[in-house]
Amino acid sequence: MGAAAFALPHLITGRPSDLAGDYWVFYSAARVVAHGGDPYRQAVLDLAERRVWPGVAPPPAAANFAYLPIVAWLLIPLARLPFWPSYAVVTLADAVLTGLALAALARRLEWRHPVVPALLGVCLWVSLASLVLGQPDGLLVAALVAALLLRLSGRGIAAGLLLTLTWCKPQLLLPAAPLLALSCWPDRRLGLRVLAGFGLGTGAGLALQLAAMPGLLASWWGYLHRFAGAVPRLQGDLAGIAGLRADLPVRVTAAAAGWTAAATAIAGVAVVAAISVALARRRARGVGGSPGAVALAVLAPLAVWLLATPYDHVEDLLLLTPLVVVLLGPGAARLDRPSGWGPAMLLLTLPYVQALRDGVPDLAPLVVLVACLAGVGTALRSPRRAPLPAGTIGVDVPSAARGPAP
Repeated sequence: MGAAAFALPHLITGRPSDLAGDYWVFYSAARVVAHGGDPYRQAVLDLAERRVWPGVAPPPAAANFAYLPIVAWLLIPLARLPFWPSYAVVTLADAVLTGLALAALARRLEWRHPVVPALLGVCLWVSLASLVLGQPDGLLVAALVAALLLRLSGRGIAAGLLLTLTWCKPQLLLPAAPLLALSCWPDRRLGLRVLAGFGLGTGAGLALQLAAMPGLLASWWGYLHRFAGAVPRLQGDLAGIAGLRADLPVRVTAAAAGWTAAATAIAGVAVVAAISVALARRRARGVGGSPGAVALAVLAPLAVWLLATPYDHVEDLLLLTPLVVVLLGPGAARLDRPSGWGPAMLLLTLPYVQALRDGVPDLAPLVVLVACLAGVGTALRSPRRAPLPAGTIGVDVPSAARGPAP
């Protein structure tokens, strides 16, 4: 709570775009779509934004709506409210979803007090940054954790359907569906059900989008190419390797952004695939079939992708919090190991170090890198277990063998 009290004055400094700056764009785009307009026409979006806050010009980085049209369409009910009540509803829902998701994951991993990681997750710098800006990262964390819990209970179709929400920010979570499916190995039927659920949800979303907003998909695709070219100039708070590249001189960044971003993303996909296949082979040999090991098989490669994706921000690192809950172990029992306290301390301290010193290079890539290394290392060192009997994939065999509680 003290860390949260320290963070808020650094996140809300008095500029108009500090509080609800990103939700300003979402809200304006939803109002444009509600009136049959095109949010990818810059002049139209700018006019809508100025009507939300008369007399205040949005900063260049906050004046772009690069998300799928259906995201704006789904926000139309909230856009019918006045701006600040709408922002309050979204922010409260995001905070509650984040806390509930982390508490549910901790409970599944047998934390005695799951409220502790829930409160920690809401008070972290990355969580507060997401809430202050009005980003939907809490919704994505909840979808990811709920899909993982559904997969652990054997409900693959439901897990895949829920992961359709990853299309809200596909550059962050599109690998989640194949990773979740691969985590089912050697139960191929469960993995195929996850992919089938994701395909059904994606198809239904596409059909809804074409029916409700014909023509906007083409407009979005054209705008996306223009926006991608402007990212090095407009976005200075990128995380992962892209954040390190953004700290280079502007001339070097602008010249190298295209091919380096593509090469980094391709290399990231290769590393994610290699890690996922290695962990799947271990499960096929009867190693790493516990709920914690299965969660690591999804979350650790996803952290690698967050390091490699060309477009993510510091607030998007809220997606690392489920990985930290797993790395800490039930009741934070792993805090006596570097793989436990290392990522936790980095997530807790580095943003505050950066806030107190001007001119410090972006430290977010270091946080992501350490979380990746700790997650992958812990997953590969998971204790050997007996081969899992058919139909019990993801069940801790030693605890299952004890039989029902008296």
